[in-house]
Order: sequence, then structure tokens, then C-alpha cells
Amino acid sequence: MKIPIPDLLIRLRGELYTRPALYRAFAWLATRFRALTPPVQPGWTASRTPLKPAARTLREQLLERGERD
Repeated sequence: MKIPIPDLLIRLRGELYTRPALYRAFAWLATRFRALTPPVQPGWTASRTPLKPAARTLREQLLERGERD
């Protein structure tokens, strides 16, 4: 059975962008639980640095600087 991962990711991304509250919640969770990202990400880290979400969301950084989103 072949799972259409690219199609699923595109659909999920579309759903997140149409629901700002859901997008913000996901971004908040990703930044808070960034320590849980695996140190080794097979396939990706063979030639790249492991990925880690930012410590704060872009929205949080802009609010700190006094800019509106």
C-alpha cells in the first residue's frame, strides 16, 4: 500500500493556513517541544545539519520588537 505523503502534507498545510488558531497552536507546540527532536535524522543528516525548530515563533519575535503581525 502506497501512502500519498506529499498530497497529505499539502492538504494539512492548507488546513493550517485556513485556521490561524490551529496554525498558532502548532507553531507554539513546535517551539516548546523542540528538545524532543531526534538528534539523528537518517537520510537528512547524511549531508546536512539536523533540523531543530526555532526557540520562539516568528510571531512572538515580532511582538517582542513591537511590530504587529
